[in-house]
Amino acid sequence: MSSISSSSTYSVSSSYSTNKGLSGLVSGMDTDTLVEQMLSGTQSKIDKVEGERQQLLWKQEMYREIITSINSFHNSFFNSSFDASSANNLASADFFNSMVSTVTSGSNALKILSSSSDASVGDMDVIVEQLASSAKIQGSQGKLSNDSIVGVIPNADQIETLFQSKTVTFEANGQSITVDLAGITSQDDLVSTLNSQLSSIGASVKVEDDKLAILSNANTSVTVSGSEWGLKTLGFSQETTSSYNPNVGAQILSASTQPDFTTGINFEITFNGTAHQIYVDPKAGPNGEITPDAIKAALAESIAKEFGGTAAADGTVTGGYIDLQYDVQDDGTVAFVLGTTQDNQFSITGADAQALGIQPGASSRISTSSKLSELNGVVGDSFTFTINGKEFSFSGDDTLGSMINTINSSGVGVTVSYSSLSDTFLIQSTNTGSKYGIDVSQQEGNLLSVLIGKDQNGDDILSAGSSVSSKPLTTKLIEGSGAPDLNAALGSEVSFSINVNGEDHTFSVSAVAGTQLTADQAIEEINKQLAKKFKDETSGNPTIFINAETGNLEVTDDSVVKFKQTSASLGNSSQASSAKQKDLALFLGFNVTEKSNIATADTDISELSEASRLAVSSLATSGKLGDISAQGISFADGRLVATKDAKDILKNNEDLQTFFGMENVDFDDPNADNAFEKIFGDGTLAADAVQGGTDAIVTINGIQVVRNSNTFTVDGVTMQVTKVSDKDSNGNAIASTISTSRDVDSIVETVKNFVDEYNKLIETLNGYVDEEASYRDYAPLTDAQKKEMSERQIELWEEKAKEGLLRNDSDIEYFLNAMRTALYTKPASSKFALYNIGIETDEWEEQGKLHFDEAAFREALSSDPESVKNLFTDPENGLAVQLETIMDNTANLSSANPGTLVSLAGMDGYISDDTSTISRELKDLEERIETLKTRYEAERQKYWDQFNKMEVVLSNYSTQAGWLAQQFAY
Repeated sequence: MSSISSSSTYSVSSSYSTNKGLSGLVSGMDTDTLVEQMLSGTQSKIDKVEGERQQLLWKQEMYREIITSINSFHNSFFNSSFDASSANNLASADFFNSMVSTVTSGSNALKILSSSSDASVGDMDVIVEQLASSAKIQGSQGKLSNDSIVGVIPNADQIETLFQSKTVTFEANGQSITVDLAGITSQDDLVSTLNSQLSSIGASVKVEDDKLAILSNANTSVTVSGSEWGLKTLGFSQETTSSYNPNVGAQILSASTQPDFTTGINFEITFNGTAHQIYVDPKAGPNGEITPDAIKAALAESIAKEFGGTAAADGTVTGGYIDLQYDVQDDGTVAFVLGTTQDNQFSITGADAQALGIQPGASSRISTSSKLSELNGVVGDSFTFTINGKEFSFSGDDTLGSMINTINSSGVGVTVSYSSLSDTFLIQSTNTGSKYGIDVSQQEGNLLSVLIGKDQNGDDILSAGSSVSSKPLTTKLIEGSGAPDLNAALGSEVSFSINVNGEDHTFSVSAVAGTQLTADQAIEEINKQLAKKFKDETSGNPTIFINAETGNLEVTDDSVVKFKQTSASLGNSSQASSAKQKDLALFLGFNVTEKSNIATADTDISELSEASRLAVSSLATSGKLGDISAQGISFADGRLVATKDAKDILKNNEDLQTFFGMENVDFDDPNADNAFEKIFGDGTLAADAVQGGTDAIVTINGIQVVRNSNTFTVDGVTMQVTKVSDKDSNGNAIASTISTSRDVDSIVETVKNFVDEYNKLIETLNGYVDEEASYRDYAPLTDAQKKEMSERQIELWEEKAKEGLLRNDSDIEYFLNAMRTALYTKPASSKFALYNIGIETDEWEEQGKLHFDEAAFREALSSDPESVKNLFTDPENGLAVQLETIMDNTANLSSANPGTLVSLAGMDGYISDDTSTISRELKDLEERIETLKTRYEAERQKYWDQFNKMEVVLSNYSTQAGWLAQQFAY
């Protein structure tokens, strides 16, 4: 017969395994209840020890709260650690010597920063004769910006693409379909039209959160391409390919904006911080025709409306805050030009500006993101100069911001900055004073000449360097590691990072979920993305692409292409293999080293890109670049380097001029601002170019003081002079009077807070030791008892169960008595005790609370500040050292010398958490509880075994009795 048992109903056994059987099936007894009653003695012992443990935990929690309160009080008023401030520190003599200084009369030529404890009480008369300043270099003439933004009026072919063609092509599942969106004027009409046609390629459209989503019914990508205005209608800014979204189980592509059904060009011009909306309706011309002239007329009308001026029939605008000008060669360019008003600036934003060939965000002012080659008047593409003996080198692709950051963080002793308001550049010494200067020279290019500008006579403050370097000469390809294995398996995600003309680009492609890309697939997809980013605007052909057969990167224009060296450990075959599966540039061998298409001295001229080859064609038609030797021109570090001796060669070679950035150089007039002769020089500063720094000159109480800073300390008062002192009607300087006195208000406020916080502390502690011992009648609840009560009932019970646990606690009472005794201290160095300066106890019922008489305290502080200070700070018997000692003896957290309460209760996060008396007692109680639980389980099993045996006997007896009854039934 199987065993008969039941689960114990006691909380202590809830985590133990239980027997399962047919309790009392034969005997009819309530076996569960019987076993429970038989175990009640052991259960009572467990409950008793659990109660002791809970009370001890509550006491430990209370002690720790007291320790925290004592230490908080200590740190607020007696923090003597080496890094502690003297403010609010009653243990510090400096606190009682706190001084405050104010400017009580005279001009506003200075301000007070602070006063130290050794500041002298009294007045100080200050006359500021001269401020300290930094040495600086700043031109008075010459602007860095062109004050214009140049675009292009669309030609006939572009108009067809922009305004008349609204076709969009969708590719999915190896099929494609082209949809004409012309005539669609609502979102509902758009969705309906697309869904009716896209079903044939397994795609669909829906609106999600006011955005258009293109979905594929299979786990393949969807590609959307088409005319610019067709994509704009859908809300896409460029051709896009979707990616798999596991949350919806289909391909999804969301538009970044709501569909746009307009046919005009909308963008914003922000002029001096105010935005103006510009709308160009191409059909605003005569007879509603869409022509370049119609677009010019519509643009002129909108500009004149927003910025004033007169719009002429040819589309120009003059006399406004922003004018329109067109290229004299009539090549379609349009320039938005600031009017004659000084210091104006504007920017153009909005994706539609691209229809005019303007990159959104373009500004009439340069910015820290402007490339150095874009600065007005800069010639060449490589620049070298020296500041205070340190050499700096930059290329045309570096930005103004990166150049400024490099110089300012170099520790060279200067800061450089650009002001968009004045459109000027400033070099300034980081230190003020007459002994600090600035030394600048220029070796290559005229970058600093342009940045620093010209003097009042229109001459360069810094002459150009002796040479000018061209843009890098580039080759037509970057060789990889050889023809790739196109069937090689790469990862499920593959990226390709490349730097083109100084800008980093990263392209990536993902495989269908659960699959891997082959090299052929990865190259094909990356080439598609490269073709969208880098293409010839005339032919539409890609200018940068990967040749899958050779494994080389081919470049058809003069772009400078670079790869960063991989950070993967190529010596580790496992790591190298893993990296190549994710990085296509590494797989093809481009970033094993820092490969680029910049030519070297060993590069054959025939290997150069078309633009580079044309640039050197007049110098040599064959051979190596390193062999070039023409008058004033040589090859070095991937660039052509010219000196002033190359004038005749450069003058007659436009291709060469383009590479050197000399398109706007005047080769014929040596006196012109942009004369050829002025872009070469000896790189030296003009005489008196550096405005020297000055020292601060101040007369204090009749004594002249010279300092190299405008902030300095005299007799404990730290001041900052801000301007030269004003003068009276007779031309005499008006002195500023600084009055210094003891900072009585701060001292009073801190002592008042000390009294308040002391009273709160002892009130809390007295509450513990005087509390009625209700806990004796409210033992901690067992788990079984809690099951029969509500949460609120449990909360109220436990409040009573905690009351009085620390009643008459000897350690707390000792601390309170010691603190009260210390408050009556009167050290020999002071004439006062606390009760002499307005701080004393009142009725005995208040149990030592202090009362603060502010008037009496101020009187004592005024009559004898030294005695007040010594009362608190005397190193032997001062109030501070006595109170600190008492608090440390009770609540010090140091493991080397713990306070009495810390030794008793410990603190969480400290060694005492394990070593304190209560912690050890808790550990003993927990061991006793485990022992009792083990005994309980053994007894429970014993009783169940006995009842099981009884049930077996009764079952056998019942079976035999039934058999006998059957025998006698005949």
